[in-house]
Amino acid sequence: LPAIVPADSGLAEVVDERFGLTFDSAGADSAGADSAGSDAAGSSSPGSNGLAAALLSAPELATEAAHAAAAAAAAALRPDVVSRAFAVGLRERLERGSAEVPASVATA
Repeated sequence: LPAIVPADSGLAEVVDERFGLTFDSAGADSAGADSAGSDAAGSSSPGSNGLAAALLSAPELATEAAHAAAAAAAAALRPDVVSRAFAVGLRERLERGSAEVPASVATA
């Protein structure tokens, strides 16, 4: 599902303007034009508005495109996908690392 998340949370790193909004949890909840904090794509900018203003922008997330983008992002973060990517990356790093270690150190 599309999401509205605090800009100062770890969730802000996985939410983008295609399917989510961020808000400044310490920000003023003024929904006036000067504090709306939306960019050209309509996503709220971190640090520029509070939760109430982000909620007023929520209707832009009620689209099929936003739903599809959120579903694709969620699929990319499934535990089996992330675990496999981690394992592949770790194996590659270990294989590269063992090739870089001089033989005299590797056998010591």
